[in-house]
Amino acid sequence: SLTVLLLIGASGTFLGWSMWRDWIFAVIGLTGDIQLHAQNIYHLMPTAMANLLMLGTAWPVARAVQLVIALIVGITTWLTFRRGVHDLGIAALLVGTVVASPYAFIYDMPMVTIAVLSVIQERERSEACFALPEIMILATTLVLPYLMVSRVTPVPPGAMVLCALFCLVVRRIVILRSVPIMRREIYGNPKHVVMATCAELSP
Repeated sequence: SLTVLLLIGASGTFLGWSMWRDWIFAVIGLTGDIQLHAQNIYHLMPTAMANLLMLGTAWPVARAVQLVIALIVGITTWLTFRRGVHDLGIAALLVGTVVASPYAFIYDMPMVTIAVLSVIQERERSEACFALPEIMILATTLVLPYLMVSRVTPVPPGAMVLCALFCLVVRRIVILRSVPIMRREIYGNPKHVVMATCAELSP
């Protein structure tokens, strides 16, 4: 919180406080533009709100669901960093940012790809293997932009896939924390850690 306040103060001091006023009006205008052109862009938004609106859900309900998801994701992401910064926590943050945002677009997906690569890197470093459902989630995430643009699925896949990926990352963090021999693997000193086997860490 202090860092955010310092950044706001520094930007306002050096760039002018009117910048923040213009930013607020720009956000309000973006919301209006999205509502105006909704039918043309919802399929390009991997968010719960957009997916629900595509299915005919009323605006108030879709917004309420998005808000609840954002709160859950925000609290969960904060908890992943309570014991320090680590690669899987950053992966959760990247995915959670897209999941929590009501106006994320398909061009925000590269950050999700980085999260997928971080998950794969951690498994390779830990010499642990993936379960079949995890492989399916990761593979579907990588082809998600195509699924969104082509509309080949009967229901919008964006929010479901990204929520599944977020849960996958958080579950892995919980598993690593519960295995004493692996705790230092996500918080540092990996070369002094005796790696656990696939049987110990995989579902």
